[in-house]
Formats: sequence, C-alpha cells, structure tokens
Amino acid sequence: MEQDDRESWLNRVAIGMAPLFAALDAPLPSRVRVAIGFTSRGVKGRAIGECWDNRRSGDGHFEIFIRPDLAHAPDAMPAQIAAVLAHELVHAAVGIAAGHGKTFKRVAIGLGLVGPMRATTPGDAFLT
Repeated sequence: MEQDDRESWLNRVAIGMAPLFAALDAPLPSRVRVAIGFTSRGVKGRAIGECWDNRRSGDGHFEIFIRPDLAHAPDAMPAQIAAVLAHELVHAAVGIAAGHGKTFKRVAIGLGLVGPMRATTPGDAFLT
C-alpha cells in the first residue's frame, strides 16, 4: 500500500467528515482545498489552522491551511490534527462571515468539538 502524504491524509479526512456536516444541515461546499502551510501570520503566528474565504481564491475554493509544524508538537496525534481540520471546515460550511458565533458553535458542537469556539479541541464525541 502506498503511503499517504500529509495533504492527501487531510483531504481524505475532510471527505470522510462530509456526511457529518450534511447531517447537521451544514454541508461542506464542493470547492474546498486543504493544504499544509503557514497561516497568514507566517511561521511566527500562533494560529494552527486557517480557512480563507472562497472569494479570495482564483478558482472559488475555500482554502484551508494547517501548520506544517503541528505534527511535531509533543501532544500531536491524528485526532487532534483532524479536530483542527474540522474546526476550519466548519468555517467553510457556515461561511467565514459567521465567525465563531451561534451558527459556527452549533455545527462545531454537533461534530464533537469542545471548548472556546476560537480554539476548539476534540471532545469525547469527536474521538469516538
């Protein structure tokens, strides 16, 4: 079996989460691109993920970036990285303008993310 690279794994996880978003009446847009890369603040920024509005993309995709050094964090496990991806996918599903407000919170909690909405973590429901 061929080994996945990080971006292939992230994109496969995103596709696998699509039915969960649909069940929450927040379907993922058809144009979402997930990549490993630093967020808009660069290597010194603190954000571990970022979702850019589809109007900023030349071909209409929501652009999601997951920090490349996240995998080297001492407590990084696939579930934590998948939770970062899920957080950013919620932005794409509800729209960037929704911020971390009520609509974002409804979907994030529905996926099993917990904590402050600006910095969610995987709860027990997400991990099962």
